[in-house]
This record gives sequence, C-alpha cells and structure tokens, in this order.
Amino acid sequence: MADRVMIFVDGSYLFHSIRTYDPSYRIDYNKLVHYLIGLDPDFRLIRRYYYGSRAVSPVDEEQAVKQEKLFERLREMKFELTVLELSTLYDPQAGGVRYREKGIDVAIAVDILTLAHNRAFDIAILVSGDGDFVRLVRAVKQLGLRMMIAAFRHSCAPALMEASDFPQVWIDTFTEEVRLVYEPQEMEWVERPLFDAVCSVCGVAVRVPFIPDGIRPVYCREHLPARPYEH
Repeated sequence: MADRVMIFVDGSYLFHSIRTYDPSYRIDYNKLVHYLIGLDPDFRLIRRYYYGSRAVSPVDEEQAVKQEKLFERLREMKFELTVLELSTLYDPQAGGVRYREKGIDVAIAVDILTLAHNRAFDIAILVSGDGDFVRLVRAVKQLGLRMMIAAFRHSCAPALMEASDFPQVWIDTFTEEVRLVYEPQEMEWVERPLFDAVCSVCGVAVRVPFIPDGIRPVYCREHLPARPYEH
C-alpha cells in the first residue's frame, strides 16, 4: 500500500545552507521533490509546501527581483507557498536597517501538526536542519505518523536527524542530481522600468524599480543598510 507523502521545505534554511556550502550553487526544487519521492517506491506525493520571507522595503533590489522570480517558479511547480514579511531592526553600528525572519518556524509547525491531526499524510518530509523542529517531529510520531528529515550535513542539528524515522538524508550527497541547470532562454535580460527618486539618507538622486511613495525608504549605494536575510 502506497504511503501518502507531503514535503515541507524551509526556504530560509536552504538559502543559508547553500550560501555556506557553495555560494554559486543553485538547487532545482522540482528535482529535489522528485529525488525525495524516489527514495522509496511506495512513496506517493500528495502535496508540497514552501516557506520563505520577503522584505517589505528591500535594500537589495536585484536580490528582491530574483526572489520574486523564485516564488513564481515555485507556484508553477505546484508548491503551496507561505511567504512572510521580514521584520526590521535598526542597527546603529551599521547605520541602517537589518532584516530578521520571524514566524516561519511557527508556520511550518502549525501546518504539519494540523495536517497530522487530520491524518492528511502518512509521512512528512521536512527539508530543514533547524533543531527547533525536534519537538515537532516527536509530536508527529506520537500521533502514529512518520517523519523524514533532509538537510545539509554542515547545518543540521544532530538531534533533529536522530529524531527522523528514516536513515539519514544528506542533501550534500546528491547536490549534482538536484542542481538547477539554466536554459539559454532563462538567461535573457528582461528590461524593467526604473523611476526617479532620492536617497532617504543623503538626498542624492537615484533610480529604483518601484514607484516611490514617500513612505517606503530609498537608499543610494553608499547608504544601503546591511544585507537582508541575516538571523
């Protein structure tokens, strides 16, 4: 009898893990899903989820555009997305705003537990190495269901992998199988409209890919705050 499987991808965890593993590496989420489902012939994919975050007023517009393109691709791959806004924190040392992710872990835990209580899956595959999920894994197991953990070896809490019902699944052992390969047409440049604005700090003229509204802060290169996605 086939096992109903749902996959839950902690996007922030993958972003940081890949950046420390190999900054030039890009993962193909569709290939990742198929690889994980292919680990057992009895696995039958029911649904796939992705959890990530975005900045309300991104300080790195190029990164923000890439991120939105990723979200669009994930929707095309039939992922159900949960995207939360990054909270802002003023850093006096950096002289600008830092971003901090909040709520993603809770969203993942709530969704998995809700689906587990509804008996919507037999096996949940969690792509994350965050040790905070150990209690979640134990709670799901107490309901008589099973969980698999897939993570990078260098960024996974040992207790989380030990809590898995399955043998260790290290993403760094099959990175080539799930590498994103760009097609020629994907490399084409798409021109985006730019709008005149002034830096909120020094008043210098800049051009930005969004319509200035007087509320959303604008920064020149010299006054860009610290890069987003820092914990």
